[in-house]
Amino acid sequence: MRKNRTLSHENLADYEALMEFYFKNSPDKPIHRPASSLLVTNSGFNNFRGLFNLGLFLLLITTARMALENVMKYGIIMDPSSWIRFILHTPDKYFAFGLLICSNLFVITALLLERATVRGLLGNRLSLALTIWNLICVLAFPTGVILSVDFNPLFSAPVLLVYTTLFLKLFSYAATNRWCRQSQMKEMSQNLNKIAGLVSAKTVTDSCLLNQNKAKSELEDTSYVKQRNTITNVEGEEKEASNSSESSKQTNPEKEGEQFTQGNLLLHRTVSSPTMKSRSKSIPQFSEKFDITQLRCGRLSLCGSFGYKSLTETLEHEPYDPQLSLEKRPLKPLQYISYPDNLTLRNIYYFIFAPTLCYEINFPRTLTIRKTFLVKRLFEIIFIPQLCFCLVQQWILPILKNSVIPIQQAGFSQLVERCLKLAVPNHLIWILMFYALFHSFFNFLGELLHFGDRFFYGDWWNAETVPAFWSTWNIPVHRFARRHIYVPLISAGLTRSQAAMVVFFISAVLHEFLVSVPMKMPRMWAFLAMFSQVPYAYLVNHLFPNGGTWGNIAVWITLIIGQPLVMLFYFHDFYIAHYVKSDV
Repeated sequence: MRKNRTLSHENLADYEALMEFYFKNSPDKPIHRPASSLLVTNSGFNNFRGLFNLGLFLLLITTARMALENVMKYGIIMDPSSWIRFILHTPDKYFAFGLLICSNLFVITALLLERATVRGLLGNRLSLALTIWNLICVLAFPTGVILSVDFNPLFSAPVLLVYTTLFLKLFSYAATNRWCRQSQMKEMSQNLNKIAGLVSAKTVTDSCLLNQNKAKSELEDTSYVKQRNTITNVEGEEKEASNSSESSKQTNPEKEGEQFTQGNLLLHRTVSSPTMKSRSKSIPQFSEKFDITQLRCGRLSLCGSFGYKSLTETLEHEPYDPQLSLEKRPLKPLQYISYPDNLTLRNIYYFIFAPTLCYEINFPRTLTIRKTFLVKRLFEIIFIPQLCFCLVQQWILPILKNSVIPIQQAGFSQLVERCLKLAVPNHLIWILMFYALFHSFFNFLGELLHFGDRFFYGDWWNAETVPAFWSTWNIPVHRFARRHIYVPLISAGLTRSQAAMVVFFISAVLHEFLVSVPMKMPRMWAFLAMFSQVPYAYLVNHLFPNGGTWGNIAVWITLIIGQPLVMLFYFHDFYIAHYVKSDV
């Protein structure tokens, strides 16, 4: 029996043409063609927007049902005006305002220390010690006040966040000025070496000139002796001639002048000999090559800033639009300043209010202020926090109050149920606060201050690994950690893994500091939650080495589940410490 040969790739085009002819001319009117299902992986179909819309609609229905259930169970308990009444009637606002005013003392101290160091009033070591002490006081002062005064966490937490931000800003300010000072000293050392070379060249020139003058004086002495001998011989001959005949003197009066002329010619030939001519020509060439006055060594700049003084406009920077559109906004033409001209109140307070943690002497600036954009961001700053406060009143607080008993009884199923019930409203509020802070507030400040760099966050929602999320969701903190912690540690000899561990450890300590101090409860939950991201990142990388969809899901799991769990633990401890004990 003859077997049919398998269709080869070379005959594929002929086969398709044959099948097309068959479909058009077959009398049975065929309708079936070779095709695969859409949901097969190799089908090449990837348009699932309808299913995405279905998921959004189901999420909306589920959230609406939970909100309706909450209203039916607790009633409408949210009151937007209650926050305003609370702020107006509590005396804690005066403590918070006083602490914010006192923060200016540390800013001015940092500026005065830098100025004193530049003027030479403080040595480098003493300046560094005083700067470290000032930074310690930035965190120690509000901590002492908050712990010693009955301070409501709703006021103490924002104040402590402001002081922690100020600590990071002043650290960057001191470190950047120290880099500029070291660069200035390095350039000064290079210029001093140049000046030393010029001085040594001048010494060689003076030595050559001295040797020239010495040789010249010796030649003059030799010619003078020869001239005196010639004159003596002439005088002896004149005496002999005068004794023999005085009349010959009268008949040949030009003889004496001719002999004196020969003596002068001898002196001229001696001084203007070829050897001395070559010497006299070589010395001007040497002095012309190393002419001190020609290089103007007295005007050499030792501060390293002369390259910037002549610039009247900013360098070309990549414009960045806060709305992430293709529009290119022009930058404001500014004259660059250089160290130490940046040590002014205007410069340091611009940095304090700028939406960044990394100090630079010259920030990119925009040209204009968009009033419509500014009004939109201001509306969001006012509306979104009010919405979050209402959601906390209506949704979060009832769940937290009802979770105290399950946590005390250590019921795992009830704890999981409360955590999942808290996950949706907590995550919704977290996203709203992220938008209000990183987009609305930072862009509002940037627009007012003409701040050109508006890259405050990346596409963290697409992160397929845990490190990718922590590197893109908070760009100001990421830049600070990389610039002032990670890179210096690697330069000091640490490996990349060790430096990353140190960065996460410092971040975990600051997270615990921002939570434990206002609540006056060092429970270490925030520290453990933050530092546990290190082993969780290794686990996710091991399970999903290529990232992808499952890696992104792993990132969302730690965001949706981790935060509510930590919130439950802190609320339980706070409720037990401040309410249950007082009732007993």
